[in-house]
Amino acid sequence: MNGRRILVIEDDPDIQRFITTVLKLEGAQVVVATRGNEGLSLIAADDPFDLIILDLALPDITGWDVLDSLKPAFRQKGHCPVVIFSASADMQKREKALKMGAAGYIVKPVGARELVKRLTEHIGAPVRD
Repeated sequence: MNGRRILVIEDDPDIQRFITTVLKLEGAQVVVATRGNEGLSLIAADDPFDLIILDLALPDITGWDVLDSLKPAFRQKGHCPVVIFSASADMQKREKALKMGAAGYIVKPVGARELVKRLTEHIGAPVRD
């Protein structure tokens, strides 16, 4: 993950710190958004990201709304994989996320090694439409 730019869209400060700490130890550059609309603004205005980690339960709009809104942004700014990071292990939610274009679905809680392993699988992977 050395040098990769990763956007974390997550409202829980403890989870933000965990993800940020783990990814920075792996050499990633991490940008954090605490709201869905903030994440969408960063995607539209910032340099491209190599990976987006997205929570489904956000305070302003849902992660589903963010994922749906990313399709036009991807066409304009270039693709990057989105990995859902959710407390829900519901298989229907996982399937829905993958059908909507998410590259992966990780259920919280997860350990640091497993997080790195799972995210590394998606960096540089082709994006699903």
